[in-house]
Amino acid sequence: MICHNCGFENDSDAVFCESCGKSVSEAEASPREKKSGLKSRYADIFENESELNDVIFTPKTKRSSPWIRIFLGFSLVVFIIFALLVYEESSSSEAPTYSPAPQVSTFQLHQLALENLDSKFIGQAYYLTGTVVNNSDKFLEDIYLRVDFFRNENQTGLFDTRFISVDILAPRAAYSFEELMNISPPTDEWWWVMTVEDATVME
Repeated sequence: MICHNCGFENDSDAVFCESCGKSVSEAEASPREKKSGLKSRYADIFENESELNDVIFTPKTKRSSPWIRIFLGFSLVVFIIFALLVYEESSSSEAPTYSPAPQVSTFQLHQLALENLDSKFIGQAYYLTGTVVNNSDKFLEDIYLRVDFFRNENQTGLFDTRFISVDILAPRAAYSFEELMNISPPTDEWWWVMTVEDATVME
């Protein structure tokens, strides 16, 4: 009996190897001997040794499920479509645009003249009267006339300010007004000054 540890050929009834001392009966059969035993066991079934080797020793390759391949392919397609959509959205987004500031038409306030200015009492009510003249070639709107009231003739001691508005004034036209001034003069005498505060050119 051949020792499976050192390969020494012992007697057929030997229990321990005479060379290495290992137990001959308990030693596990080598793969080569297992193969020889299987061949001898199934030799009567197969016509030749090559068929026996294919059946016993050739493992079958495990094929992956077709559903896994379909799922992976579908996931890849979805990912590509999503990436394209994100790229298209980011590239098509317009950069912020800034509109230029609206151009303001310049208007010289001195082209508006104040004429025939006066004041009067009607009963206990105090009125200012006059005419505003548009000497320009433009339509004007939101015209504001400012009236400052002073205690003294030298325009000191300001005690009140009022505004008179004119909605629209055509080119080369005039507008006469009579406006009530609800003021409370501190004395029996006061002085006032009227100026053009603002006007807008109609677009």
